[in-house]
Amino acid sequence: MVNGAEYTVKAFIPNPDSVVYMVEPGIFIVSGPPEVILVSSPTTQDLQFEGLEKGLLPLFTSKVYALKENKSFVRTRPFDREGFTLTPMFAITEFKAQGQTLLEAYLSITPRSYNRKFADFMATYVQLSRVVSLQGLQLLSPIDKEHWTTLRLPHRMQGGIDRLVKLDEQVVNDCNNKVSVFGYL
Repeated sequence: MVNGAEYTVKAFIPNPDSVVYMVEPGIFIVSGPPEVILVSSPTTQDLQFEGLEKGLLPLFTSKVYALKENKSFVRTRPFDREGFTLTPMFAITEFKAQGQTLLEAYLSITPRSYNRKFADFMATYVQLSRVVSLQGLQLLSPIDKEHWTTLRLPHRMQGGIDRLVKLDEQVVNDCNNKVSVFGYL
């Protein structure tokens, strides 16, 4: 998934040094990362790479060289890492998450870009309440405390809440009056 685009893995080309076990047709266990992953999506349908069928996008591994500081010693030591610069995942909106229970979720709780002066309290509630425990909840960015403490409800929503509070008080008063008329109090 890249910027909201979804890709489907169509095939992979194993590293020649890897051992490949076929568990059953279409299911493989590979002893190392593949050499290439072939993916497709509606956004790749017009791409044509030599030697591949139209619409397939090859993803290659990359090698990163870096220095790692050793805390026990003053010197640093070089290392390299080879792999794909992507992480398989999926993302859903809070609307799609309603009714689901998740063991883990990575959230970005930010104000809506189209309406920064009002909080979307319902969306935030849905986002936070999908995860079964705080241990499974990861925030992708710090929560903007100033934004959330200075927000107000939209006028119509506040009016609806005020109306419900008045109706609640009226129902309690009506019940108390009926109970006292019948001598139960």
